[in-house]
Amino acid sequence: SLDTPIPTPNGWTTMGAVSVGDEIYASDGTTTKVTFKSEVYTDHKCYELTFSDGTKIIADENHRWFVESQYTFNLDGLHKKVGCVAPEGYAKKGVIKTGALFKDYLKKGRHIFSIKNTEPLKANKIDFQVEPYILGLWLGNGNCHTGYITILTSDLDEVMLNIDQNKYKVVKKPDGMSNTYLAIYVKNTGKTLISELQNLGIPKGFKHIPDQYLRSSPEQRLQLIQGLMDTDGNIEKTGNCVFSNTNLEILEKTQELLASLGIKSHLSWRNMKPSVLKSGAVIKPKLPLGVLRYTSYSDILVSTLKRKNQRLKDINSSQAKYAKKRKIISVVEVPSVPVQCLSVDHPSHLFLCSKAMIPTHNTEVQLRKALAFVTRN
Repeated sequence: SLDTPIPTPNGWTTMGAVSVGDEIYASDGTTTKVTFKSEVYTDHKCYELTFSDGTKIIADENHRWFVESQYTFNLDGLHKKVGCVAPEGYAKKGVIKTGALFKDYLKKGRHIFSIKNTEPLKANKIDFQVEPYILGLWLGNGNCHTGYITILTSDLDEVMLNIDQNKYKVVKKPDGMSNTYLAIYVKNTGKTLISELQNLGIPKGFKHIPDQYLRSSPEQRLQLIQGLMDTDGNIEKTGNCVFSNTNLEILEKTQELLASLGIKSHLSWRNMKPSVLKSGAVIKPKLPLGVLRYTSYSDILVSTLKRKNQRLKDINSSQAKYAKKRKIISVVEVPSVPVQCLSVDHPSHLFLCSKAMIPTHNTEVQLRKALAFVTRN
């Protein structure tokens, strides 16, 4: 559908707004150019696909997807004959139409089709005023008026290893209990962290992730996540990762950071119960808490703290393959909406769509281009 988000090296566009010649992302994380775009179709049969992370995408019946399954299939659906070898053209990995997914996505009560997550988006390193790891620490446990960052004293030595001592001067201020406050200054200018954050366009008293960090190098995006996870994040004994915050923008942009590294996530909200202090005073939470859950493995250390990242699951475990893909859990017919298809200059013919950056296919467009070429010549 025309309102489907499309990630680009400069941020986001939509299916309706993208143009021939624009650069968007392919499923291997590289950029690719849009080489063709169809007319807008207003009368096609449309379906809404729902994925296991909650993402929903509307596409017409002939749009194509590159999927995997434990069953053999072709463009038009499953091989129906049980107990015999599938004929040529059928496989357990390949391209299928939306209309065929509608007929066959569920078999014996099981969701049988999945789409592999994107590879991490490739981008060049950016020379930031505020290093991504420090920004992550401040967003997680920093004071939005002073710039001071609260760190558990027991984590202090490990956190300090991630701060560039040649660029920053760090003044430690223990609170006499379990925490230490970090006051951070830029060595060559003497500027405070809060001053540098204001230069980034973050007003005093507010917190947000500037857009340029979302398209920085994979290493820098991971460092930002590590800062967030070292403060406001938790890795449970099961290996599941949790990041909690009350700021919707920070949560959504953290989701974008994770998606850009090929990690799927799910955001939910809960109302916090009042806390009762020893004095008997009752503290009532003012805002609901957003809980972002995802699974990462030992190949991507989303925390720098040993006590946290040692809980990450082994990338070679049998469970890893399930976290690296999304299942299609629902395909339902919806009222027709305006749709378009496009073609990209990439050998896989795959490009990314939706805020979750799910790979999708453009084979039909290639066929239409070929037919148009034959007609013209």
